[in-house]
Amino acid sequence: MKKLNADKIGRSQEIAKWLDQFSMTHRPLAESMLLHLRFVSRDEYSNWFRTTVDSIDSASPLALFAVRKLEGQGGQVTAYFDYHGNPVVRPPQSLGSEDLVYSLISNIVRSDSSRFLDHPDLGRMRDEKVRHIVLIDDSIGSGDRVAGFLSSMMQSKTLLSWWSYGLIRFTIVSYARTREGEKMIVRSMVGSNHPNRKYPKSRKMHFESEWVYSGADMKSRWGSRYGDILYLCDSVTKVRRKFRRGYGEVMATVVFYHSVPNNIPGVFFYKSNGWNPLFPGRALPDWIISLLEEEEQCTDSDAWTGLATEMIELLALAKKGVRNRGVVAQRMGRAEDYIESLVSQAMRLGLVSEKGRITRAGMDAYYANIRQVKRRTYDYSLYIPSSWCAGRETVQPSECGGDSYPGISADLVDASSASGEAGQVSLEETDDKAAPICAELHRPAVSRENLGTDGSADLKE
Repeated sequence: MKKLNADKIGRSQEIAKWLDQFSMTHRPLAESMLLHLRFVSRDEYSNWFRTTVDSIDSASPLALFAVRKLEGQGGQVTAYFDYHGNPVVRPPQSLGSEDLVYSLISNIVRSDSSRFLDHPDLGRMRDEKVRHIVLIDDSIGSGDRVAGFLSSMMQSKTLLSWWSYGLIRFTIVSYARTREGEKMIVRSMVGSNHPNRKYPKSRKMHFESEWVYSGADMKSRWGSRYGDILYLCDSVTKVRRKFRRGYGEVMATVVFYHSVPNNIPGVFFYKSNGWNPLFPGRALPDWIISLLEEEEQCTDSDAWTGLATEMIELLALAKKGVRNRGVVAQRMGRAEDYIESLVSQAMRLGLVSEKGRITRAGMDAYYANIRQVKRRTYDYSLYIPSSWCAGRETVQPSECGGDSYPGISADLVDASSASGEAGQVSLEETDDKAAPICAELHRPAVSRENLGTDGSADLKE
């Protein structure tokens, strides 16, 4: 499985547009949701499918069927086999995830037609003495689709009799499934599961999956802040209530390249007048596939100059010695899950150590990027302490003496000023900006003997 990381999220303009639909307080949670999605490529699913189906042990040929949704009129279940025992005709339009499953079944049947049968009719299953039926799906959440498909197949009295006598058994193959969905499928199947029965239905049904999880265990899929994530999903009222937590409120995290399941949160795929999803039409856009397939390369020299802003901020904090994940999340205004992904990304690139300390490569990367973001400028003029300044701005003092006012900037001296004579500036206009005027020079102190009652003799009129 592939996953997004903080660096890829920060560099994607499409993700940024999707995040703009959330408020500033909810945006870190939305980023955290992206980090927990698991993406399965076509090759990964195809290889797993071939390995799993090949490993099924059966003395008779395996009848392979792709699970599909059959909609009847008035809520009635549509029979999968017609009166002559033939499967219903598949519609010509695209069926989403079922298209890839049909293609995989066709390929594996061509490789070994003596062992695998591609959607056989009841007559051929009888002639080949099929005892094992394999149903293939990509993901099982609530279990409604598989349960409905089995109910459609059991509309055939012939297949129902084979099932009741224990002549056939089912194996449901899906890449991911919930334990609740598995129990629901077994419970909805016709027959009894009493242990005194010769063929309890649970013993005639088997499940094969790469990933099995409990729908109630939100923490393992969405992290420690799963409660906040659930609140966020429920607060997006522009998404239909039925899909806010995904179909059946499964809150799944698995997304396939060939199809986006409807059991993931609706903020990702649901489209309305006021909401633009990240995966419109429940299809994975090409840009996100390209983003997922990007290889992370560790290079030196000037190749570090393409890091995202969040990574530069992380390196700046690591350079200062800030390593606590909670403190870093607070400083950067991000969720802790997002920071964990960002730190993991930095560790894979060799920018920080396992303890969060910045490495030599991290220092090189930091300075290589900071030079592009902000070039340092130095002020070589005389430093004036702020306590020396009467106003808010610091200005450079001029030499005392002459006819000019010391500390007054030249651009403030206007010969055509409205007040004061030509060549002078009104003190009322420059009082807030002028630096302190040089102190008046005093004569050296003299002995008190030369002082009269009216002060110094030089000061007498």
